[in-house]
Amino acid sequence: GTLAYQWYSGETGDTTSPISGATSASYVSPPLSTSTTVWVKISNSAAWAETRAAAAVIGPATDGYQQWIATQNLGIDISPTADPDGDQRSNLLEYATGTHPNHPDPAPVTAVSKTGTDAVFHLQLRGDPDLHLTCYLTPDLSVWQPVGLVFDNGIWTTTNPALQITAAIPGDDKLFDLTLTYPDAPSRFFLMTGTDMDLLTTP
Repeated sequence: GTLAYQWYSGETGDTTSPISGATSASYVSPPLSTSTTVWVKISNSAAWAETRAAAAVIGPATDGYQQWIATQNLGIDISPTADPDGDQRSNLLEYATGTHPNHPDPAPVTAVSKTGTDAVFHLQLRGDPDLHLTCYLTPDLSVWQPVGLVFDNGIWTTTNPALQITAAIPGDDKLFDLTLTYPDAPSRFFLMTGTDMDLLTTP
């Protein structure tokens, strides 16, 4: 028999929020201001079927992030701020640092060492010109200096000359091994990383 379609807001099987007028094989949403999940029930006189829910995500996500998240098999848990594996790293931070959003990563984002009087930080970061990372430096845990890390035209720079990029080695999937050096650092020095990194998509 003829197929009938009804689209709903929410998770698959939740029929409490039918979308008015959405009775075609395809659905085009109005402009969205928040993330939305939709699914469709298809039926005829003999049977019916429900699709998996599809998520339209509103948030800080670059084109590179959208392409990457589509390969991660996360179902509907694809928001940039979501943390499907519970390791305190958002999907967007996992994308930025090349870790896995569906496998916990217990290791710290940044490795720290001293070379003479210099504080040296090592981290892996994706070369995405639309991705801007701000980390924070402090010698005493009271006043934090923000430092932006920017990738543009194939070159890494910082927004604070106090922190110098002394190496940027390209690897697979646009990931770079970065070495950042803070010259003449005090004996105790801290770089705030992990979930405290502020990832944005505009300067």
